[in-house]
Amino acid sequence: MKKGAVLMTFIRTALISFIFAISTFLPSVLIPANADLMATADTLASTPTSLSVGSGSFILYATVTPTGANPAGTALTLTKTTAAQYFYVRNTGTLAVVKFTINITYDAGPGPVTIDRCYEQVSFSALNTCAIGTKTPVSISGGVITLTIPPYSWFAFELDPKKNVLPVISISVSSSQIRTPITTNS
Repeated sequence: MKKGAVLMTFIRTALISFIFAISTFLPSVLIPANADLMATADTLASTPTSLSVGSGSFILYATVTPTGANPAGTALTLTKTTAAQYFYVRNTGTLAVVKFTINITYDAGPGPVTIDRCYEQVSFSALNTCAIGTKTPVSISGGVITLTIPPYSWFAFELDPKKNVLPVISISVSSSQIRTPITTNS
């Protein structure tokens, strides 16, 4: 045999021996890890944990009374006047809304307008006067009002345009503006 053939035979034999050794000893290294995984899986199977999954709804709309029905998603049109007007934002859904988008348009431009609200489920009893507690000025940033409205509740709003305008109010809520009562387990 030539020297090159002997060297190739040696390399092949060494490579085959190396592969055989890895395949022989490698499973013994992996078996404990697999055994731990199997024990964990057996424990989970014998003591199952529950994961609550639920659904809910958020239905927010403007209405002229605290018990008013949803006007099928249409905008609320108030009266053309210089006097303050009152409207309510109701949540008849099952999820709390933490903010909502309000769009108030006027037929003659807004001019100086103030918007105030009372406490949750408290109406205005007169101009600038809540039946209970004090009024709170409403801050609208980019058309969004940050206010938590729990399920089955409402807020009263006083819109005082200070000039003769016809206000039209529409409310919308996106899924990012709700607070879900769902908890997740890991």
